[in-house]
Amino acid sequence: MADTPAKVFCAECEDQEPEVRCTDCDELFCRPCFQQQHHKGTRAQHTMTVLLGEIMPQPLASAPPQPPAPVIAAPMESTAPASEAVPESSTTESTADAEAGGQSHLVRWATVVPTRIYRAIFSGSAEHTSEEKPVDRPLAQPSKVFAEKFANIPVRLTPRERALLQVLEGALTVSEYTDKVDVLYRWDKSKIVSDELDEVAHFVCGLQFSNDLKSGTALLAASSKKQDAFMKEIFEIGRRYKIMNPDKMRGTYGKLMYMLQDAVGDRRDYVGQIHTVESFLCQRGAGDLLKNPLLDAATTLITSVDPGEREAQLLLRQKATEAVLSEYVSEQLPAEDIALVLSSIADSHSYQLSGAAPVDTMRRYLQTYFGPSEQDSARSLRLSYGEDGSKLSHKHREQYTFVLQTLTLWHSITQEMFGLWMAADRDLLGRQEYRLWNTGQGLNRVQPCPNVSAAIHAILSRVQSACGAWVGLSVVHLGDRDVPNALMFIDKYTQIPRILGPIVSVLDRLDTLAADPSTAVIIEKHGGAARIRLDILQDFFKSAFNGDGDDGGSCIDGRLTSTWNWCSRLAKKSFYDIFLLSGFQGFDGSFKA
Repeated sequence: MADTPAKVFCAECEDQEPEVRCTDCDELFCRPCFQQQHHKGTRAQHTMTVLLGEIMPQPLASAPPQPPAPVIAAPMESTAPASEAVPESSTTESTADAEAGGQSHLVRWATVVPTRIYRAIFSGSAEHTSEEKPVDRPLAQPSKVFAEKFANIPVRLTPRERALLQVLEGALTVSEYTDKVDVLYRWDKSKIVSDELDEVAHFVCGLQFSNDLKSGTALLAASSKKQDAFMKEIFEIGRRYKIMNPDKMRGTYGKLMYMLQDAVGDRRDYVGQIHTVESFLCQRGAGDLLKNPLLDAATTLITSVDPGEREAQLLLRQKATEAVLSEYVSEQLPAEDIALVLSSIADSHSYQLSGAAPVDTMRRYLQTYFGPSEQDSARSLRLSYGEDGSKLSHKHREQYTFVLQTLTLWHSITQEMFGLWMAADRDLLGRQEYRLWNTGQGLNRVQPCPNVSAAIHAILSRVQSACGAWVGLSVVHLGDRDVPNALMFIDKYTQIPRILGPIVSVLDRLDTLAADPSTAVIIEKHGGAARIRLDILQDFFKSAFNGDGDDGGSCIDGRLTSTWNWCSRLAKKSFYDIFLLSGFQGFDGSFKA
């Protein structure tokens, strides 16, 4: 079988995809490397060309496969364009990054627009003119990264749906559904389930009446079939909103899903398909929009901090959006619907950016400060069984590989979260029965997870193929005492950016604290910013991956459990005061401004 061609990488770091071409050097660079290599001397006079066409793939190199490039994004809650929302932690580059010559963990969504398509944006036509010469590289396939994933990208809520979401959250907040249903009864609890479902429906109708008198009056006077249709709509809104905003509905989403589980068994038509970008367009006969070459440009993230470049990116996106609107606006698909679709796709890019950015930053720290070869005790990752609670015995190289493979897996999971959310939704609301079981952490609904299992094992298989020899176990717990159901699984892996994000934020602020006269004394007391950074990283890469989770901690789920255990012990670390000094508030995903 012929080798699959690999992408071209930056000529300097040989790790990132190129973003610019130096016309004088005739080489391709990622933007940070170009700036580092051309900031002084005669090279400062060199000119660059922003790559607006896809680079021709080259034959595979002999080097080991690189992890996939980060494609990332933040859950959006505000009504401002989510494509411009970038986490604060994604806007700073640490001193360690500059020393390593690597890219900032601010990773823009790499919009690769073919040259003739770029020209067409500003000329108003996508056709090639006789005066233009065809580019000597193939036309980039539009949205190829997301081509198979549009079916998993939820549609952003409309203003009406946001109003209904408030009604739903109010009803779920006052409901005591799981407190009354998830109890070990000696009698049939079907009547209790039915009564509680009726009560929630009454809550929803009452709140809708108080929220909108006209529609609420019509709802109360409607037939039971129309009321059930309204319940199906409002429940779908809650499920869709949670996928794009995992930090929201943290006290009500589980109650919602368990209630819908029982509604399926009670033969109530409360469960509908989640509205996705693909289904939304196909229902309006506009599925071809997803194949438009301008789609990537119209949904690109605006992440540049350079005013001139930011203005250019905004202009490109605006022109591409106008071109898409002019081509697809119709009675069945008004401009508002197209704008909603484009915003939803941009939301997904931003969601992935915020999810993978802290993972990629920690992976870069690992490679920069440690490496596979043990250098000295300050940079050693060696583990001994029983030392500081460790349940693993690893030499430095083995531990380094173990951590690197784990971070690579977490990166892939953050990029596949939409598919995992949809799989979890299908498992929870499918026909698989659950049973209440005391798992050691109270009563939990234990239920098979065939869809999630297939999805996570596919991700794991791809990562293992790319990483080579795998260190640790490959067991994925699902439907057992460790991970009782798909809801527990998805909640577990949404913790990844919540754990790593605050750590990255602290590491990024160390140099600022060292330069501030009011905090410099404390930093120097700990040995300086560089020493603190190394101490935090060494402790994290050792103690957060020391195997104190289940199955010796080396199983897929145990790795994340070990990391969470490290978070719970942070207050006892010698550098905890540095975390507080940096504005650290916790790992629960809720941070004050």
